[in-house]
Amino acid sequence: MSISYRILPEFNLAYVRYSGRMTVAESVEAFRAYVADPAYRPGQKQIVDLSDVTDWERDYVQIMSLQAVKAEALYDPDHPTTVVSVAPTEMARSVANLVNRTWDRVQGVNYLTAQSEDAALELLGLPARARSEVFGSA
Repeated sequence: MSISYRILPEFNLAYVRYSGRMTVAESVEAFRAYVADPAYRPGQKQIVDLSDVTDWERDYVQIMSLQAVKAEALYDPDHPTTVVSVAPTEMARSVANLVNRTWDRVQGVNYLTAQSEDAALELLGLPARARSEVFGSA
């Protein structure tokens, strides 16, 4: 699996891209690197691009552990966070739906799913001109 992320401060946005088979260990490592990045900010919007995911590790206990790690960093009532997964395929939607359900009752952290890059930008209230900067060179 491959995970990459970029922080785009001008949009208060982190763009995360997964490809191949998603594993929990690599996801934890990438998330920890993200929150340790000097450009990370509480409440930063996120786009998680799952377009190129081919499979995912179905270790539900570890997935819940990952969500707990994320909750420690993301839950901040003073700085709500919105995460939009780009999930154009059935495989990507299965991952996005699982993650979204784990956040259903958490106040201040909103997980949404979009079927396209344009829809993700719209859900986050980002201008269309952001498209090439967010998705163009990841």
